Amino acid sequence: MKLAEKHYQKSSYILAINYYKKALDVNPDLALAKLRIADCYRLLNNTQEAELWYEQVVNNMAIIRPKDKLNYAQILLANGEYEKSKEWFSKYNQEARADSIAIRKIEGIVNLKLFYEDSSTFPYKYLPINTSYSDFSPVYYSDGIVFTSSRTNNNFIKIKNAKDNSAFLDLYYSKLNQYKMPEPPVKFDERINSALHEGPVAFYDNDTKMVFTRNQQNLPSLKGNNRTSTLSLFFAEKNDKGVWSNIHPFTYNSPKYSVAHPTITEDGNKLFFVSNMPGGYGGTDIYVCYRKDSTWGQPINLGPQINTSANEAFPFIFNDSLLYFSSRGYSGLGGYDIYRAIRINDTQFGQVKNMGYPINSSQDDFGIHFYKDGMAGYFSSNRNNGGTDDDIFSFEVVKILVEGKVKEENKDKIINDASIKLYYNNKEIVSKKNNSDGRFYLNLDPEKIYVLEVSRENYKTKTIQISTKNAQKDDIIRLGVIELEKLLKVFVKGTVKTANTVRFDSVTVLYKELGTNIIDTLLLDHRGEFYTEINPESSYEFFAITEDMAGSVSIKPTKRKLGVSIFYASIQLLPYENVTINAVVKATDKIMPYTKVIIKNKLTDKTEELYTNDVGRCRFNVDTYANYVITAIDFMGNQLSREFNFSNGKNKDIELIFNHSEVYEMEKPQP
Repeated sequence: MKLAEKHYQKSSYILAINYYKKALDVNPDLALAKLRIADCYRLLNNTQEAELWYEQVVNNMAIIRPKDKLNYAQILLANGEYEKSKEWFSKYNQEARADSIAIRKIEGIVNLKLFYEDSSTFPYKYLPINTSYSDFSPVYYSDGIVFTSSRTNNNFIKIKNAKDNSAFLDLYYSKLNQYKMPEPPVKFDERINSALHEGPVAFYDNDTKMVFTRNQQNLPSLKGNNRTSTLSLFFAEKNDKGVWSNIHPFTYNSPKYSVAHPTITEDGNKLFFVSNMPGGYGGTDIYVCYRKDSTWGQPINLGPQINTSANEAFPFIFNDSLLYFSSRGYSGLGGYDIYRAIRINDTQFGQVKNMGYPINSSQDDFGIHFYKDGMAGYFSSNRNNGGTDDDIFSFEVVKILVEGKVKEENKDKIINDASIKLYYNNKEIVSKKNNSDGRFYLNLDPEKIYVLEVSRENYKTKTIQISTKNAQKDDIIRLGVIELEKLLKVFVKGTVKTANTVRFDSVTVLYKELGTNIIDTLLLDHRGEFYTEINPESSYEFFAITEDMAGSVSIKPTKRKLGVSIFYASIQLLPYENVTINAVVKATDKIMPYTKVIIKNKLTDKTEELYTNDVGRCRFNVDTYANYVITAIDFMGNQLSREFNFSNGKNKDIELIFNHSEVYEMEKPQP
């Protein structure tokens, strides 16, 4: 037992198990030996053996602590014994006084089916480069992948890791063939790989720079003359000859704690990593450092929105916007699960979301990495052999594109800014607006049935069921035009009146939605009446025009919300005058001869082009019922505009003065 305890304290778990079992051969009732064996198997990730040994002692209240009950519950969860696991999380929770981790785990078991909702979204494959050793944490690099492995080769067997009697970790490179499958791997670079652990790794700046994990051996410990080993980060750069050089340590490495599992943005200015440095939330936490010029700022803990009192590890930052990481502290399927959170700003993230099955399993799942387009990637898991070794899997992201367009029922009017909501299992999963041309696009998971809800104020909501059953990758489901029925319909019924006799077919009726450039023309019937539907949220101006008479009426928005509303409008035709306008165009105080002038009737959009004469003047006629815009264009193409309306039938003068003193002798326009 003394020898077993010695090896247990030194984390030499294989040797410790052997000695504990020898002690049990002498005394089969040694409960502490059984508990230690269970714990050794737990720390070696052999969950099947751990469960067998925990079962023998977990009810022995003389030696079992609350932490052992938590460990046993975690082992049961990893082995897929969900109901039994929930029972032991509950027992632990009663003693631990509402531990947040236990509460999350119980909630996850209760809502277990939610983790299987995206199962068809991520088809995955076991890669042929895996061995019976640990292979994990692949990242894309130079038309291939670099990953971490404890495999050995025929030429040299490295020092064994005392924890589980495996070889130390190295980095390996595997080129991807034309089918995106990795070819037989080779060792990465002898300048990076050493006699101890290397990996995981992250590349940046177009694969010319890297940051990797390496353990530092033979560092003085805090107690006595013993030696300890911590994980540290190192940087390296590829020189002009393609050789990795300038290997240097990270500023915040320490013999007192580990710094590991790097992920870095492409520009090299944001470094995320894992550490058990003092001041964290428990276990290992995820930190970030920001680089300014060549100096790294202080490590910033990502806080309780990401970190828990359990272990967080293996972060991966995608496109500087999504953080993926593994954790034992959130609800999940068991062991380490992979989670993601949207990055809001430098230190804040959105809600943590479990990636679900098949990315996650009841065993340890970690080390996820996406290709730059986000539609494929790799992850690591020890699911294949009951948690005894790590393997690499590839996956694809399968999405089905759905597109549609929203318009008003029985009209060609496009409805924009409509609310587009998507539901799955009665839960809202998407909420967005359609664009200015009425269109919207959605990316849906295969093999599911969704409910789409399209709504807009003053319109009846329309609900559509969308099925992606039997849809294939890259399929497009076209919903076509979705027509919304107006809840509030507003009409204008108008009459054109005049004291004189007039033929109604000679009357032009125009109406304009104020705030827009939309002008429509209406027809009068034989009684001089017109009828049209308008937008209840807008103001309108209606005009009636003949050769010598005009009139108008304004319509304001309705305050009603439902039903049908009718505005009754009367337009009185009165004689209008034709006014002569004298315009002069200047550059500061100099006249501008032969300058183009454009006159536009804002009501009818009718335009007229003129040129100033040799003294910078021109003359034109306007009707008093309409607003006009006069625009002068100088020799450099600069435009100067002015809006006007003259209701008094007298001659008027308008000056347009450019804010420059240059006058170019324009060529006299032809008649």
